[in-house]
Amino acid sequence: MGKRVLLLRPLNSYPGVEEALSKEVQIVRWLSGSDHDLLQTVKDVHGMIAPNFKVTREMIQNAPLLEVIGTPQAGFDKIDIDAATKATVCVVANTGLAPEPVAEFTFGLMIALARRIARSDRDLHKIKDWKIRGPYADPRLEMGKELWGSTIGIVGFGHIGSTVARLSRAAFSCRILAYDPYVTSEQMNASGVEKVSDLLTMAQEVNFLLLHLALTKDTHHLINEDVLRRMRKDAFLVNCARGSALDEKALIQALKEGWIAGAALDVFEEEPISSDNPLLTMDNVILTPHIAGVTIESNKKRGSELMRRVLSVLAGERPEGLVNPEVWPLFLKRFHIDKQFNA
Repeated sequence: MGKRVLLLRPLNSYPGVEEALSKEVQIVRWLSGSDHDLLQTVKDVHGMIAPNFKVTREMIQNAPLLEVIGTPQAGFDKIDIDAATKATVCVVANTGLAPEPVAEFTFGLMIALARRIARSDRDLHKIKDWKIRGPYADPRLEMGKELWGSTIGIVGFGHIGSTVARLSRAAFSCRILAYDPYVTSEQMNASGVEKVSDLLTMAQEVNFLLLHLALTKDTHHLINEDVLRRMRKDAFLVNCARGSALDEKALIQALKEGWIAGAALDVFEEEPISSDNPLLTMDNVILTPHIAGVTIESNKKRGSELMRRVLSVLAGERPEGLVNPEVWPLFLKRFHIDKQFNA
């Protein structure tokens, strides 16, 4: 029980994980307190688990025993990766785990947008009168569009993006374009996907623009006013990635001025979303509270896999989902671990 792991938030969403983890390490729970109290708490922990919690440079610098920071999410933008790497601390995320729930959710949003499901549901609940059917059956007004044979543009061709591409071809015979500087044309072509090197060019061609990329310095506001202005007026945008990958102010302008037909967002630049956010008043927008990856099945996987990855680091074994792989040789040297068996 020598290693101490700090839970920066309770793991209530991952049943059984805290109990199982407590059999392997000593758990330290952070419930609340001042920044000063938190900096004192981190001084003697070997690991941190940060479910949607910001791990700052100052926290890392004040944790001399720290070996690993883990997050149950696939995204890791709330953790200061540069500071962790400088301190020879491994960061593990659930990258690559269970992409299917997010892919399913993406399709749900696409269909709800294109077929006006969410909008007509809101109207019928609000007005409680069958007359609302009129505009939705009138081709001059609100008639929906099919996904079948559409052209889909995917920004980010990782585990989730590639899963969306595979399902799009199989279910709806879509043409798939993808933008990802880190994936080769050969890799995309093997999946029946056309690699596009110019995001603006792709924006002009697609019926749906789907975001499935990690948030980094390079991808912050990657989808900006220039991209939105290039999109077709009858196109839709879906973001199930990270809120700040999209310039929200530019999107609001695009929706108000009719540059695009609509949008569906599961993530936002500010979370929780502010009650005065203009997106909340727009009929051509579907909003969900960051739940694309949340299912009974995925939560079980994420909880157990996060625990396994954190414990791997604490045991001196290279984990899956290592966000900063360049730190591993330095980590082995720091703890005098035999590289022959752990490189």
